[in-house]
Amino acid sequence: MTTAPLIHQTVCISQTSDWATTGERERRDKVAAELRRQAGNPEWCGTLMLLSNGVLALLPVLLALGVRSQPLAVPRDEKAVFDLFAISNVNRQTPGVKLFRGPDPRKPAFRFSRFDKIPAASGDQLQALLRLMNYHEGFILTATLRQDRKSRGTLLLIQGPGYKRQLQIVSNGVDNTLDLQYSVENIQNLASFHHVDIADSQWKNITIHVNGENANLYVDCELADSFILDDPIYEQLSATNGKLYVAKGLTPGSNFRGYLQNMHLIFGSSIVDILQSNGCLQIGVLMPKRIEPCADVRLPEQPVSKAVLLETEVKCEIGL
Repeated sequence: MTTAPLIHQTVCISQTSDWATTGERERRDKVAAELRRQAGNPEWCGTLMLLSNGVLALLPVLLALGVRSQPLAVPRDEKAVFDLFAISNVNRQTPGVKLFRGPDPRKPAFRFSRFDKIPAASGDQLQALLRLMNYHEGFILTATLRQDRKSRGTLLLIQGPGYKRQLQIVSNGVDNTLDLQYSVENIQNLASFHHVDIADSQWKNITIHVNGENANLYVDCELADSFILDDPIYEQLSATNGKLYVAKGLTPGSNFRGYLQNMHLIFGSSIVDILQSNGCLQIGVLMPKRIEPCADVRLPEQPVSKAVLLETEVKCEIGL
């Protein structure tokens, strides 16, 4: 959705404008709903009009009454990278944080022991982040981690009012999954990537790509798993009284145990560019998990396919 370069926070949208076509009315309603969602404050009010050139503009009507309106930045179609440690003000001075050397010598790796002391990202940063997430209809989350073996821990938590979960990304070493837990109309949903092999006390680079209803997980340079979401996650998130945390879960049992380095939320970049920047995709083709050759397999007389399927999973490849 494209809006005017500068929008003022608003909640009252005029319904009396003369919209010539059904398409224009639909565009008005869509923009009006987005403005109401972003405003979140009934003290601001404006009128939405469609100009003859099709440009949408917002005209404040309460300025003469002394009502204060604030500029609301509109996401642009450009690359944006959020360093999650930086926007959360996690550093060597954070209580309960220890610094270690990770695979990237330019940045420290963090291990947390006092999760109650982990600060949340600022409200302005969370609002900007969620606005970009809606604008780009998804996100890319990258992280370098070394998770304690078979532990279960939160990578990212977006919390709503009353300690309610809006979005929680959990690396579940117990079930060998990476879970996306999110709320839709106060109903909790769970979608999981399976057989991810992350929580094994080894350094891993993970890349989560959510684009609309499609979700993909890359571990190092391999496509680990994919699924289709029932509902787009980004449409359900709100910055109003919300908080964003790294490594901290809703309960003590879901806090992250291990080392974290280089956690970023990225918008406006292609997944190919991101993976290439991590040294992947030398031939520009996404590679699935490697299938090991079968050992000591006796071929039957009848023709067989090159893949041996056991329990609906490709276990090994026979060289024919």
